[in-house]
Amino acid sequence: MQSQDAEMLLKQLREENALLVQHLHELQEQLIAKEASGSAPATPVVVVRTVVAKYRTGFLPSVCDALSGWAGRKIAKQAAEIEASGFFDKEWYLAQYPDVERKGFDPIVHYLRFGAQEKCNPNPCFDTAWYLSRYPDVAKSKFNPLVHYIRYGQFESRQPAPDVPAGADISPVGRAVQQLNERQAQLQAQNRQLATELKDARAETEAKERERRALEEALARARADLESAEARRQVLEAELAERAQRLEEMEAERRRLAAELEAAQAAVQGLEGERAELIEKLVGQDEALKASAQELAALQEELFRHQEQQAQSESERRRLEQELQELREAGQAREAVQRELEGQLGQAQEQARALEEALARARADLESAEARRQVLE
Repeated sequence: MQSQDAEMLLKQLREENALLVQHLHELQEQLIAKEASGSAPATPVVVVRTVVAKYRTGFLPSVCDALSGWAGRKIAKQAAEIEASGFFDKEWYLAQYPDVERKGFDPIVHYLRFGAQEKCNPNPCFDTAWYLSRYPDVAKSKFNPLVHYIRYGQFESRQPAPDVPAGADISPVGRAVQQLNERQAQLQAQNRQLATELKDARAETEAKERERRALEEALARARADLESAEARRQVLEAELAERAQRLEEMEAERRRLAAELEAAQAAVQGLEGERAELIEKLVGQDEALKASAQELAALQEELFRHQEQQAQSESERRRLEQELQELREAGQAREAVQRELEGQLGQAQEQARALEEALARARADLESAEARRQVLE
C-alpha cells in the first residue's frame, strides 16, 4: 500500500516537476538578491518547505508532508552514492561555479538540486548537457544524469562526454591516471621522435664525417699535385735557366760567327779587289798579248831570227797563263769560301731561330705551370 502511494506521489511529482524547478530557480535568484543586500539567506530545507507550502493549495496535506521528507532522503541517498563512486570532483566544481561556495551549498547537493537542471558538470570528464541530449531516454526519465551513469550508464557502455570513451574512469584519480598515461604516451612519442632525430643526426654526422674525410683526401691529393707542380715548376725553371744559358752561349756563338762572317766578308771584299786587279792585269795582259800577236805577225818573218825572243815570249806567255790559272783558282776558292760562310751563317740563323722557339716554348710551359700552381693554391 505504501509502495502504491509512493508511485502515485512520484507520478504527481513528475507532472509538476518543471513548474517546481522554475520556482526553485526564482527562489534561488531571490536568495542571491537577499544575500547581496545583506539579509540572511534561508536554509535549503526552509526553501524546500517554502516551495512545498506554496503548492499546498494543489495537493493534499499528506502529500506535501511526504514530499518534504521523501525528497530529502532521496537527495541524501544519491549524494552518498555519488560520493562513494568518486566521480564528483568537488574542488573542480567549486572552481567552475564559485557561487555554490558563496551560498554555502555542498557541491554534490547543489548538483543534485540545481546543477543538473542548470547543465553544470560534476567533473571535466562528464558533460551533463551532452549526456542528456545524447541519451534522450535519460532526459525523459527525469533521472539525474550522473546518478544514471553511476547506476546504469557506465555498465551500458554509454559515454560520459563526447571526447571520453565508454567505460572510462572519470574520477579525479582516474583522470589523473589517464593524464599520466597520456603524458607517458606523449613522452614515449617524443622519445621515439628524439631517437629518430638522433638517428638522423648520427647519419648526417657520419655523412659529414665521410664528406670531411673525402675533402681531406682531396686536399691531400691537391697538396700532392701542388707539390708535384712545384717540383715540376722548379725543374722547368732549371730547364729554362739551362736553356737561357745555352741561348746565351748560342748568342755568343752567333756573335762570334757573325764576326767571322764579317771578317770573311771583308776577306771576300779584299779578294774581290784582288780579283779586279787580276782582271785588270789580265785585260792588260790580253792587250799586251794582242800587241804581242801583232808584233808576232810583224815579226814572223823574223821568226827564225828571233827564236830566243820567241822562246822568251812563249815562256812569258806560259807564265802569264799560269798566273791567270792561279787567279781563276783563287776566285773559285774565294767563291767556295763565300758559299761555306753563307752556309754557316744560314745554320747559325736556323740555330738562333730554333733557340728562340725553344725559349718561347719554355716560357709558355713556365707560364702554364705558374697558372696551374695558382689554381691549385
